[in-house]
Order: sequence, then structure tokens, then C-alpha cells
Amino acid sequence: MKINLDLGHASSRLVDRGRLLGGIDVTGTASGPSVTVGGSHTPLRVVERAAGTPDPESIPPGFVGLVIDRSISRDDRERLEQSGLSWWDLRGAVHLQFDNLLVHIDRTPARSGAPARSQHPHLGPVGTRAAQTLLIRDDVAQWSVSELSALADVSVGQAHTVLTRLEDLGFVESIGRGRSKKRLIGDREGALDWLRTSESRLRTPSASQSYLYARNEMDLVRKFDALAGRAGIRYAVTSSMGARLWGVPVTTSVITRVRVDTNDLDAARETMGLPFLDADEAGRGANVELWSDKGEVGTHDAVDIDGVSVAPQIRVWLDLARQGGRYEDGADLLREQIIERT
Repeated sequence: MKINLDLGHASSRLVDRGRLLGGIDVTGTASGPSVTVGGSHTPLRVVERAAGTPDPESIPPGFVGLVIDRSISRDDRERLEQSGLSWWDLRGAVHLQFDNLLVHIDRTPARSGAPARSQHPHLGPVGTRAAQTLLIRDDVAQWSVSELSALADVSVGQAHTVLTRLEDLGFVESIGRGRSKKRLIGDREGALDWLRTSESRLRTPSASQSYLYARNEMDLVRKFDALAGRAGIRYAVTSSMGARLWGVPVTTSVITRVRVDTNDLDAARETMGLPFLDADEAGRGANVELWSDKGEVGTHDAVDIDGVSVAPQIRVWLDLARQGGRYEDGADLLREQIIERT
């Protein structure tokens, strides 16, 4: 497939550097910056990083934002990719991401030694969702970037970032090269440990507490399901009640935690008709707590259990671990009885 990267009124220095990108023709014409892959033509917004990394919101719709620098570190590359930006490391690497197409070439010298696991930052909510999907789906033996993108509902660029990160850490192994390249999960236990460590650094999600009259926890989540259904709100039960619905009653709790697919928890609570409880009332009488489901880590792969939407096993486990204390002990039990058997 022919790829042309037109930098518009580019300096000869950048065009000359393009010779390091075997397989990509780099030119500079008066027609304006663009990238052409096969017959698909997309305009570019080019920023040399000396002028500062652009705000992703400043990239016009339909354009690809391309950040160019003489050297771009692995962590900086990941941050750019997570922001939806493309990059060109002038040492010989480029990453161009579109809605449904990814061009990635990396010929820069590898860093000496294995990367320290503690040096790798958290994946972010969307990246975490992709990693969860990778570890949840035992029906997929070999993964491609496009398969992970489709199943986790993330961009091909984000899927590539997650697979590359896990491969760098030694949890994923690659087979083949180029477009036929596939990944295998070589160290699932290590990947789970790393996700748990990453999650433990985060604060408990923003929450809104309320109350539902119910005979027991099961009655409560069924009533919640009815309210959410009428309001058109996606949700997923997690934490201790989520574990119980998965068949592992790890710990008891007077509060049922539910991840809700919204950034405005108070609006969601009001739409469902749940009462507002101030700090004093919540401390005495709350029995349901709404968590904002950033990145859809709980709702995307939620499953129906007894007529109730429940977060995937790995997410329930991570949420328990994130709460700490006795919930962390429950997380260990859940991992032992369910996750390690899948």
C-alpha cells in the first residue's frame, strides 16, 4: 500500500529525514500538508514540538494532528497517542492514526536493558478498558491491533499503544511482522498484577450516595435496574455486590456500588428519581453509591446476571482492590476463586 506524507511548505531538512521512513514517501508541495494512504486522502495539522505540543481540541475535525520532533520518548509517544495525536520521531519512527487505520514504523534504537515496570505510567481509563478486554476474552488466542480496537471499542492508535505497552513489560509476545503481526498473552498473571498496582495508585471514583427502599441487596439492584432502564442509563454493579452476583460473596457491605455511564452523577440520580442525601444523611442511611464510569471500564463489557447488569470480573476485582482495607482482602478471594480459573 502506497503512503505519501506531504508536509506542505516543509523545510528540506524534514523532507530529507523522510528517507529514514522506508515505505513512506515524504514530500513538500504547495498543496498543503496531508497524508495519502492508498486512495484515502486526509489533511494534516503539522506542529514541530519546539512550538509546543498542540491541544487535541485545536485539531480541526477531519484532520490528523502530527507532532514532529527530533526525539520523542516512549512515554511521550504514549501520551500523544492517548490524546489522539500522531507523531514523527525524526530518528526514524512515525505513528499516524486515523479512525480506522494505523500506520506505525519504528526503527529508532532500542533502549538498553528491559524497561522498569515502575517507570510505565497508568494506561488511563480507555487504555485500561482495552487491557481488561484483552484479559477477559479467553475466546481470542491471538490478537491483532484491529481486533482489540473492535472488541474494546477504542481507536486503532489506542489499541496499538496498549499492546505495545504490555509487550514492553513482557506480558504480551508478538508473532509475525507487519500487517500479519499478532500478539499472545504470555504472562497473564503478571499483567493482572500490574493492573492492580496501577489501579491502587488511583483514588476511589467520584461518587454520589442515595437510598432505595429494598428488602435486601438483590431487591435493591433489581429496583435500581428498573429505574435505570426507564431513564435510559447504562450501569454496572461492582464491588462487593458485583462479586456476590458473580458467585463469590467476598465481603458484606451496607452500600451497593454501581458504576454509571455518565460524568454528571447528580443529574443521573435525579433522572432516576433517587433522593439526594447530604453528608450527614449519607453517613447514616445511604445504601446505594453511584460511581462515574470513566472510560466505560465497568459498563462496556458488562454482563447480565439474574436480570442485573454486572461489571466484568476483572473490573469488580480491581474496584475491590482500589477500595483497600477489607475490600482488598475480598479482591484476593475473588481473584483466587474466579479470575485465575478463566
